[in-house]
Amino acid sequence: MFSILIELDSKYKQDISYKLYLEAKVLEIIAIQIENYKTLNTQKFNHIKKGY
Repeated sequence: MFSILIELDSKYKQDISYKLYLEAKVLEIIAIQIENYKTLNTQKFNHIKKGY
């Protein structure tokens, strides 16, 4: 009985760490998208300032 509880506990911890890993990946992707968007806007703005 006790070994089953330990097994369930480790499975639960694995699930949580996997979910946290996925959330971190999603946030990383969002951060990259924001950086790309900023870069694009900066490039557009620089073109407007230069006049072409």
